[in-house]
Amino acid sequence: MRGMVDEDTPQDKRTTVAKDGELWDLVFSDEFNLDGRSFEPGQDPNWEAVNLPPSTAMGTLEHYSSSAWRYTSGMLQSWNKMCFQGGILEVAVSLPGSPTKAGLKPRVFVLGNLARYGYPASMDGV
Repeated sequence: MRGMVDEDTPQDKRTTVAKDGELWDLVFSDEFNLDGRSFEPGQDPNWEAVNLPPSTAMGTLEHYSSSAWRYTSGMLQSWNKMCFQGGILEVAVSLPGSPTKAGLKPRVFVLGNLARYGYPASMDGV
C-alpha cells in the first residue's frame, strides 16, 4: 500500500453515488496486489493476520496452512489500525469453489467496533 487509496484502484471505482444521489469520494482502498506483502503483527499499517500469516503474490491475497487438515481458516483484521466513522463500505472479493457444489461456507464479514453499542444487533432488520 502506498497511501490510503491504493494507486492501483481503478479510476471508475474512486467515486460512488449514494442512494440519495450524493457523490462520495473513495478515502481508502486496498487491491492486495503488491507481491511479497506480509500481514504478520507490526508489518502492515492497515491489516494484521490473526492466526496464520498470509501474503500477497501475483495480484492475490494468499493463505496457506501447514496443517494436515484439508481445510484452513484465515482472518485479516483492521482492529486498532483504522476506524471508519461513517460512510459507505464496499467489499469486492472472489471466494473459492463453485456455487453449484456443496462444501464449506467461505465468508467475508464486515463487523463494527466491538466496544460500541449496537454491534450485537448489527444485523437486525437486514
